[in-house]
Parts: sequence; structure tokens; C-alpha cells
Amino acid sequence: MELDGWVGIKKVEQDFYRLCNQKEKIVLIGHSEGASLAIYLASKSNKVKGLVGLSLSFLSFELIKQGFKHVITKSQVRYINIIRNIYLKWLSLSLLQKKALPMLLIYGNRDVIIREPERKNIISSIKTPVISKTIAGGHNFMIGRNAKKVANDIYNFMQTEVFYASIS
Repeated sequence: MELDGWVGIKKVEQDFYRLCNQKEKIVLIGHSEGASLAIYLASKSNKVKGLVGLSLSFLSFELIKQGFKHVITKSQVRYINIIRNIYLKWLSLSLLQKKALPMLLIYGNRDVIIREPERKNIISSIKTPVISKTIAGGHNFMIGRNAKKVANDIYNFMQTEVFYASIS
């Protein structure tokens, strides 16, 4: 059974608000388009104190237009159209610039979806405190042997002065 994209996003948003009612300080972690959704959610609550983006992309639709269609399957087209609408309506780097949330961005060095030029563009366009890392692997680099390293990188990010300043 395929989950309707809007239903899934609304469920995540409802769960987020429920979490905001229970916790004082939240760090959001998202992968790929989920990292973009985390940025949108961060704009909705002052309880979010940091963001972790694993293979974060703001420009993937530009890449698709430029000929990177080979990384998208037919079954993903509907999802991509939904996400494109989210981009147009919700997501903006200004959300981060207004809140100045510290961010950790981690990318795989062999990612065929978010390639080096896009990674550099994303990192340079974010005006909030950013720590960026590139580790061995593709778009889903955090699975398998890298899982422990990624967990350690996230833990270490949450020990930095930049992160502590945001939760004080």
C-alpha cells in the first residue's frame, strides 16, 4: 500500500506538534527531503534548538531539470511532485536565517543524487552556524557500517559550543 504523500507529511507534522507539547528542547534530524521537512517544522516552534541534515537537498528539482532524471524512478514521480509543492509553499532558507539554528550537514562522498556542486551551494547559502562533513558512501551513507560514525558525529555536534549556545 502506497502512503499518500500529503497524508504522511500531515502525520509527521501532527507528531511534531505533539512532541513540542511534551518537550522543551528538540533537535530535528532528517534524511534527504525529510531534512527539508525538518527545516519547515523548525520554523513552526521555538523549541527546536538544532537541525541535523543527512543528504539535505534544496536544489534537487533543478538537478532533475538539468538532466539527472536517471536517479528518479517512475514510482517516485508522484512523491516528487508533492515535495515540489512543499518547496514552493513552505521551504525557504530564510526560515533558517531568521532563527539562526545550528546545523550539522552530513553527505556521502559518492552521492549521485546530491553531488558535490549542489552540496557546496547548499552549505554556502545557509547563513546559520553550520558544521558540514562528508563521509564515505552514497545517498544513504548512514546505513550499515557508517551508522555508528554518523551517530557519533551527531552526538559530537550536540556537544559543540555553537549547539550549547542555542539551548542556553
